[in-house]
Amino acid sequence: MTRQEVIKILSFISNAYAGKFEFPKGTEEASETLIQSWLEFLEDYEHQAAKVALKKYIVENPKWPPAVGELVQEINKIHLPEEDNLLPAEAWSQLVKAIRHYGYYREQEALESMSPLVAKTVEYMGWRELCYETNTGVLRGQFLKMYKQLQQRQQKENMLPSSLKKEIKELKGDHQKRDVLKLIDDVSDSA
Repeated sequence: MTRQEVIKILSFISNAYAGKFEFPKGTEEASETLIQSWLEFLEDYEHQAAKVALKKYIVENPKWPPAVGELVQEINKIHLPEEDNLLPAEAWSQLVKAIRHYGYYREQEALESMSPLVAKTVEYMGWRELCYETNTGVLRGQFLKMYKQLQQRQQKENMLPSSLKKEIKELKGDHQKRDVLKLIDDVSDSA
């Protein structure tokens, strides 16, 4: 998204939430700061996607304007593939169907038939254990809990703009490099 498109988004919010969101701000400096901060978070997204997400947000939250992070979340929700947004009960249903259809011996085919997140949950819990467990009530509860946790983690990761993910990765890499260099220095000093 460009700077001009961010200005359009901010103006749209200002009109939709009259009296609750002011844009342009009282000073040019305040307006510029707002534009730049929103641009930093929205630059990885298409204007049309942001506009659709904003309209959805306005309909669902008519009383208060979105923070930039809330708009980013809405944009990402729109872009989530349907299989990544399954309800936990739908995920459980996929597992049950796979167990019935593929059985104990065709694990790989069963995993390939599932959405990626359901397959990851199954891998963590163990295909064989899931196939042979007789206490399905407890098993279902454990599966649903783990699936929800993985789904929440994935959604949080997906919410981050790619430029922010890149910055975080670079910081982690720099931190790991420093740790390795410190370890090398410590080994050199002790030798």
